Amino acid sequence: MVGIAGLLAGAALWLAPGAFAANSIYWTTFSGSTVSFANLDGTGGGADLATPGASTSETLGTAIDPATGRIYWANYAGNSISYASLDGSGGGDLNTTGATALNQPWGVAIDPAAGRIYWANFGASKISYANLDGSGGGDLNTTGATVTGPSGVVVDPVTGKVYWTNFAGAKISYANLNNTGGGGDLTTTGATSTSPAGLAIDSANGKIYWTNYSGANSISFANVNNTGGAGNLTVTGTTVSSPMGIAIDPVAGKLYWANYGNATVSSANLDGSSAVNLATGAASTNGLAYPSLLEMPSGAGVPAASGGATAPSTLSCSQGTWAGDVPESFLYRAPRSFTYQWSLNGSAIPGATSSSYLAAAAGQYTCAVTATNRAGSAAQTSAPLTVASAPAVLAVAKTGTGSGTVTSSPGAINCGPICSASLPFGTEVALTAKPAHGSEFAGWSGACTGTSTCSVTMSANRAVTASFAKIPRPDTRITSSAISAKKRTAAFRFRAVGTATGFQCALVKQPTKHHKKAKVVFRGCSSPKHYQHLAHGHYAFYVRAVNAAGVDPTPAKKAFKI
Repeated sequence: MVGIAGLLAGAALWLAPGAFAANSIYWTTFSGSTVSFANLDGTGGGADLATPGASTSETLGTAIDPATGRIYWANYAGNSISYASLDGSGGGDLNTTGATALNQPWGVAIDPAAGRIYWANFGASKISYANLDGSGGGDLNTTGATVTGPSGVVVDPVTGKVYWTNFAGAKISYANLNNTGGGGDLTTTGATSTSPAGLAIDSANGKIYWTNYSGANSISFANVNNTGGAGNLTVTGTTVSSPMGIAIDPVAGKLYWANYGNATVSSANLDGSSAVNLATGAASTNGLAYPSLLEMPSGAGVPAASGGATAPSTLSCSQGTWAGDVPESFLYRAPRSFTYQWSLNGSAIPGATSSSYLAAAAGQYTCAVTATNRAGSAAQTSAPLTVASAPAVLAVAKTGTGSGTVTSSPGAINCGPICSASLPFGTEVALTAKPAHGSEFAGWSGACTGTSTCSVTMSANRAVTASFAKIPRPDTRITSSAISAKKRTAAFRFRAVGTATGFQCALVKQPTKHHKKAKVVFRGCSSPKHYQHLAHGHYAFYVRAVNAAGVDPTPAKKAFKI
């Protein structure tokens, strides 16, 4: 390998990331055969990723699949494509059956949409690919393009092309991503292209950048649409030293590169200004190359809470939308997992951590979705969804031997004919019972008790029963009488058996022989009842109790003689 194979391999300390979670930059070390990382913000936190089960032999190239939590790389000496979990739990080697045999592979690039990884097959002068599911691969149709000692490779879903640097051919070339050929070489007039070793695209500005490993030690650029616009980036603030590989954060407006020559990782603004070297902590940097950026998920659209307008209702929460990977820039930020938290009226509901929730209470519901990948977590919260209480049903029933009506205020109930009603949740209702003639109200049961006005709050469905009892006609008893023939007076005391509201009395003088029977005429009276100045003859005293049900059908009678 030109300019690399003779370098001495350095010792490395292997560390698993453990609880590591921060925006990070990853790279490989050719001399140390490691996959390493550090904090993207320059605060260090560097280490080497544990890769048990995967080959690491003069590692080159990096590409990340945050949705599966894996990083991929090429083994220059081992002639393989390998992967490992970003949590340091290990990995393996990818099945590349169907592709040209690997011969000194360099850079790698992932097409997340197709589930493929591409690599530059330096020794075979091929651009090849394999499926990330391990089902094998093939070679890219590069007809029309230069493929001479390819080194770096990048997938651009925006233009539908694969681009690569020709380390030996000193060109930037491309072909169609859909494997239909369409190859060519990029117009780079005005820019350096000396041992180009890695490349990345800033789609927002329509630029492709590459690093020139030898000679000029520079970073160059051109228009990705092949209209020229090429030049060399003026980097101020740090040294560009045999750069090998570049990554771009278009949102932050920064580019990052690996300095193979002086074992540093550098960053600068897209115009080359404010360049700095990043702190790399305990990470290996001897022969570092091909950076990739892993950032925490970035929200692009809040989740939507949906469901019925009245409780109880099953609510659903969408995942929301999240910024995708930018594979053409080697920027990866797709979420790997999602968690949910429902809140009611601004307070988190304990245990409500599913994408659905049964809302039993009224109020304003929101759902927060937290997206997580190896770099960290970010949350987005839905707009409030108002759930109203369902109308509550008030059902009135009547029972007993009597009859009557029940009415309500508000006037939804008139029972009579309307004995149930749906009322707004929380309505205060007063029920009044009115017995019919000959009946009395015996009391409430269910949601009310007693015999006074029934008051209910419709915080739930309510059932009330009104009991009416038929009033029996009273019986009558004469308790005493005082008859004086001498004084021609009579007096009577009497009482009712049962409920009575009054009495009616009648005094009838029995007719003499051969006369018609006297008519009994009742008039209201009270006990005691007195009669004076009675004529001589035979009499009958009648008394009957009266109540709402009517009069005693069998009046009490007392016959006497004056």
